[in-house]
Amino acid sequence: MHFWLPNSYFGPPTAVAALLGGLLTKVGVYSIMRTYTLIFTHNQDFTLNIILFLAGLTMFVGVIGAVSKFDFKKILAIHIISQVGYMIMGLGIFTPLAIAGAIYIIAHNMIVKTALFLYCGATEKVTGTTDLKKMSGLLKTHPYLAWLFFISAISLAGIPPLSGFFAKFALVLGGLDAGNYFIVFVSLVVGLLTLFSMVKIFMYVFLGPPSLTPEQAKERKVGKLLLPGIPLVIISFLMGIFAEPIFVFLEATAYQMLDPTIYINSVLKE
Repeated sequence: MHFWLPNSYFGPPTAVAALLGGLLTKVGVYSIMRTYTLIFTHNQDFTLNIILFLAGLTMFVGVIGAVSKFDFKKILAIHIISQVGYMIMGLGIFTPLAIAGAIYIIAHNMIVKTALFLYCGATEKVTGTTDLKKMSGLLKTHPYLAWLFFISAISLAGIPPLSGFFAKFALVLGGLDAGNYFIVFVSLVVGLLTLFSMVKIFMYVFLGPPSLTPEQAKERKVGKLLLPGIPLVIISFLMGIFAEPIFVFLEATAYQMLDPTIYINSVLKE
């Protein structure tokens, strides 16, 4: 629960926030997963319960913070906290399926969160603000921006057939198989609240009467700003379509992580 983190992503330019929000936090999660599976292999019943508790608390606190905000960029920044909770949840369950789901959600979040920040920046370029209450009607004036954001948003929320659904589905299945029913319940509630916050953004920003005059809409075209995010949306869709072969590879990765001797022998091999 890094309460300083949302402001650190809200302050920089949106392009910088897209890079940091998509990549930087995942480095810490990777370090936790690699260090824990390699070094902290003793007394796991105790430590895994702590990890699951922190994961659930991080998910819930993060999404409640996002639901309470009415600023486009702040909502996306706070959601980073919530999504990190999902990643740590996979480690806390500590089964091959759950860890594969955690790795999948790391890759998914890197792609989708970057796209969302990029589209947030395009929206700010059009309206001059990130305050949801000062924007409306962009679906009529900038439909491509609206639908690209919508696809990215429902992917983050976990709607099939996009990548977010299969990432969370693997975590839920892993949790049920391991008997961790409470963390599964928390993750499902957080998923619904994530969807709510994304729908809130779409309703305020893109629905309703246009906040721009026809002349302003013509002047504030953002076609070039949409291009970097389009490949990310396509990748999210393809990750959902080809989820099965991806998970075969990720489960093999998870089995290797759960057997630290493989890594140790690779490093110490003469």
